[in-house]
Amino acid sequence: MVSLLWGYYLNREELLAIYKECGGTLGTFNPGEMKDLQHARRAISHWIMPTLLNVWYTNFDLVDDGFVFYIGKPDCPNLRDAIKPSLATRCTRVFKRAPDQFRFIEGHWYMVRDEKKHRLRMMERMRSNRDGDMYPLTVYDLPDDQKHLVKLGSKIYSTPK
Repeated sequence: MVSLLWGYYLNREELLAIYKECGGTLGTFNPGEMKDLQHARRAISHWIMPTLLNVWYTNFDLVDDGFVFYIGKPDCPNLRDAIKPSLATRCTRVFKRAPDQFRFIEGHWYMVRDEKKHRLRMMERMRSNRDGDMYPLTVYDLPDDQKHLVKLGSKIYSTPK
């Protein structure tokens, strides 16, 4: 059983802010709209690939919800052993900070930040490097004024600035 992971927790507002800052264009950037959150999640996943990646829709401290991007090798307490330098560079470009440590303690996942534990409840797996995206982008996910972007293919999720 995995007991240690590295990753990034982003609440709804943080997810959309990073997406917009990195040049994301799809959606309306509304934190209350799940389609907008899915656009942001897909783009951020694309930007940090290829890597060992699992993305979960998560409840944080039983108060907030957002997404966790687990990266790198599990059960590696040393960050330098867990992720390659190229992944660290991509993550720093996108997230603008180092990853947090996530630990499985007494039957629950906790994020450890600033020596405080924050409980996470994994609600739904959204993506993995092995299984792909559980909710891939379709034309029906786009606002009417953005449906033409589907023709652009991979240019939708171009590399962040």
